[in-house]
Parts: sequence; C-alpha cells; structure tokens
Amino acid sequence: PSPLIGRATPISLRHRAHCRLSMVASKPADGSERKRAPDQKVTLRDIRASEQHLRDTTMGTCIDSIEALFQRCTEEVPSTRIKHESSTLPQDLPGGALIRVGPNPRPESDIKAFFDGDGMIHVCTIPPPERRGEHEMYYSRQWVRGKGFSKEEEEGECLFEGTLVAPEGWPMLTAMYNNVVKAGQPVKDTANTAISSHGGKILARMEQCCPTELSVSTKAEVKTVEAATSLGGSIPYDPLTGGALAAHAKQDTATGESMSFTYNTFPPGVRYDVRTQDGQLAHSTMIGLPCPIMLHDLAITDKYSVLMDLPLTLKPQKAIFNSFPVSFEKDLPSRIGLVPRYGDESGTLWFDIETCVVLHTINAFERGDGTVVVRGFRYLPTGPHSFLCEYNPAFPYEWVLDLKSGKCIQEGYTSSTAGEFPCMHPDYIGKPSKYVYGVSPTGLDGPVTTYSAPRSSTLYGKIVKYDMDAGGVASAYDFPERNFVVSETTVVPKLKASGTKEDECYLLCITSETQGDRRVPYGSKLQVFDGADLSKGPVASVPLPHDVPYGLHSDYVPWDQLTQ
Repeated sequence: PSPLIGRATPISLRHRAHCRLSMVASKPADGSERKRAPDQKVTLRDIRASEQHLRDTTMGTCIDSIEALFQRCTEEVPSTRIKHESSTLPQDLPGGALIRVGPNPRPESDIKAFFDGDGMIHVCTIPPPERRGEHEMYYSRQWVRGKGFSKEEEEGECLFEGTLVAPEGWPMLTAMYNNVVKAGQPVKDTANTAISSHGGKILARMEQCCPTELSVSTKAEVKTVEAATSLGGSIPYDPLTGGALAAHAKQDTATGESMSFTYNTFPPGVRYDVRTQDGQLAHSTMIGLPCPIMLHDLAITDKYSVLMDLPLTLKPQKAIFNSFPVSFEKDLPSRIGLVPRYGDESGTLWFDIETCVVLHTINAFERGDGTVVVRGFRYLPTGPHSFLCEYNPAFPYEWVLDLKSGKCIQEGYTSSTAGEFPCMHPDYIGKPSKYVYGVSPTGLDGPVTTYSAPRSSTLYGKIVKYDMDAGGVASAYDFPERNFVVSETTVVPKLKASGTKEDECYLLCITSETQGDRRVPYGSKLQVFDGADLSKGPVASVPLPHDVPYGLHSDYVPWDQLTQ
C-alpha cells in the first residue's frame, strides 16, 4: 500500500528512480554535451562519462594553477580606488557592493585544511548609474574579525588549531582540546563560508558558529559591527560552538521572509528558523531526524521549506576511533522533507529518493497538479570521505514530489554538464523557474600541497546558464586560458526590467589569472555578463588592484544599504 503522507517509506518499498530526460549515447569524445531531443534523457552513463572525460583530459596537467589559486593572501588591503571608468558599466546595472568571503588563513598560522582558514572578505563597490560621474569604484579585502580572531590579535599569536582535518578523527579531538586550553573555545568562529544581507544586517556565516555582523561602505571599507552575534539572543547557545546559524538562508522576495535550517547533533535534527522582513525571529522549531547530518542549504516554495535529509552524516563518536565525524553512508536512506512555512515536525511531509548528496539546491516550486518540483546539484560520492577530501563533480538534477501519494514520482538529471554554486534571479526563488546559472569545472588535478584537505581540487574556467525545463545548457562562456573563476556567480536584476523574464539580469563574478604555481599580479578582474546570453562574453571586465584567491560564496548588497 502507498505510505502515509508524512511517514518515511521502508527501504524495501522505495520507488525506483525515473529519469525525466530517455536513454542517449554517451558524451562525444571531446566531452561536449549533445543537443537532445525533447524525449531524450540524461542517464547515469552520461554522467559517469562526463566525469571520466574531465579526469582523463586534465589530470596531471593543471595542478600548478590549482596551487596558485589556493595561495593565501598575506595581508589586508584598505579601501583602494579601482582604476576603471565606472561610466563604462551597463546603465541598467544597479549600484551596490559585491562581497565575497572565503577561507584565508593568516600567514603565520599552521592551518592544514582549507575550510579551517579565517574568513576573508573581498569587496568591489559599483556606484549607481546616476552617480558614476562623481563616485569611483573601490576594492578592499579584510579578515573577518570573529571572536577567535580577535583573541589572537590581542595575544599577538595564533591560538587555534584547525579541526576540519578529514579523514582522521584523532587530530580533530587533539585540536579541540588544545583550542580550549589556549583560547577557551574548542572551535574557531571563522565565519568563512557565506555572506547574507537581510533585515538591514550583513552577515558573514559558517554553519558551525555564530555569524559576524559587518558594515560595508560605498568606498569598500569593512567594519565589524558585532563578532559572534546571537542576533539579539535568537540563536541558542551551544557549549561546543557558542551557537550556530546555517551557512545559507533563502529569502522570499514577495514576503521578505528568510528561512534556514541549522543542523544539530544531540539530539539529531535541525533547527528551523523563519525571520521577518526586518530580521526578527518569527518562528523557530526543532525537527528531529533519525541520524545527525551535515546540512548546508535548503530550498523554499510559496508554502514549504525543503529539507534535504541525505546520508552525509555527522557522528562525533567516530572521532574516538580515528575516523572523521562527517562521512557519506551510502546504505542509509535519502529523503526530502516539505516543512510548512510556519510548521513543525508533526506537519512535515517526507518523500524517499535515491541515495545521493546535495550541497546546494537550485530551486523548488509548487505546480497546479499537486506536485512539488525540487532541483539541486547532485553528487554521488565514491567513498565515505571522498566528498570532503577529493573533488567529486555535481550535476543538475530534478525531483518531482506528489503530495497526494506521498511519493517521489520522478527524478533524474537535466544535464550532463557538471556545475556548482547555483544562482538565479531572486524574484523566482520558490516560484516556477527555467534558468539557473553556475560555474563549471574545466580541470581536475592533485595532490594539492598547499593544504592537506582537499587532496584534489578543480579549476572553474567556465560559467553556464542551464535550461532546467528543456534540459541541457542554454548558453555558456569559456574564459581565456589560465583565467579561472574564484567566486561564485552572483545574479543582479536589471534596473527598469520588464519583470517578465527571469534572465533580465547581470551575472557578476571574479576571475584570476595564473602563471605557473602563482597568481599573476593585477590579474584578477570583476566580470559582468548579461544573463540573457553568456556566450557573448563579458559586457564589462574590470581589472582589480590586487589579485584574488579561491573563495566560496558572495552576495550583492544594494547601494542604499552601504554606509557613506
């Protein structure tokens, strides 16, 4: 019999996956994606062929460029004028600040894992079109001054050891003990993962700590407003981390609300928060899970928040046996939960899906036929710790959840072109959408020597516009040789747009040029693309006064939210 809505289906009764797109031949020898007829599907064979082509054609050829992009910045850069005429930028590109954050250990620290690095903010400001004659563009970079960073500044020495040292567990336990002895806190609040702007606050975030609130000026000056903020006491205290807030939240532009899931280990589950347009906590509840998981992102619809309960587990007890707590357990079930916007555990609807890992969702929306569509970049890790230690490609994927039967009735890949860091027009988040933008890997190599983890990594030399309805790639752009994307792409809606096309937007990202195992000085650029057609190349390419290394997430903060 069909399972009840809101109940997990036993493993023996789980559906078999149905690919939305039919069988096709494997990828061409050059690795390009075939044009597909409407009745053709992307198969697992296509996905494996795409991954293998990347490995076969680039392994052993690009490790120098990867090492160059991982090289840390050794000093901060104060507000610096960008020597580029801002009047040459598109007149319908709104003013604001592109803020990117990523791990960047201080030069004197002995951090071994990339993700343990102190957060560093890179800022590029763009004045509004009507002020470009009087205002210049500015750049700066500065470390996120969290509570732990400030302690080290006061003592004049590095106090913290890194804890994200997969795949072993004992080094993590040793580091946490030493951190308590030296710094009084087991884990450093690096806030090195994501940037969010909501309710008048700019936050640097990482899911294992409280965020740090920042202010950014029109001249790219960055100041710390409050380190390790609990947002007015709305983040519960935790003895291990001091409190935590999810790296990602999703905002509903129609209501101004922001939703997030923050994972919890004891007891296993997630804290579900809904914040109002002004940033106040309106709803918070714990949703229990069978097993503790590492959860990085979510999706939303008009009615639901989408919880990906996938077997990237987080079991601290593993560290006692010298195994890193986070691992992919392929034999555990995977499921998607739909949590009503102001609902709780009892009202959550669960749908079993094929086993996988999703780090970043793309979008979700409700259909008039009683189904909910969920989209994300899907990983199939090759081993328990390969997701953290080795590069694994992800591919765009879609699940169709039937509310009436309580089953996932359809799931499958929509493209055999690998990608990550999805972004889309903010007005279409939670609504029916067609396009998503992302970065696509063009090189894979290892071992990386700059850090002990990851052991292998990738080069992103391409940006892609996926057509999630028709399948495949709508347009793409390959950057010149030795130029690579070092930030996620960020969508900025055009001024005076019609509001009827979701690709009426600009796409912003930062690229850096490499030469050997070093970045080229003054080789980083702020790139601006028209979202309608990436293949035409950048509509503006702005040289930056300093080079930029690999980082993670970014956000575009409107001009009127910047300080003067």
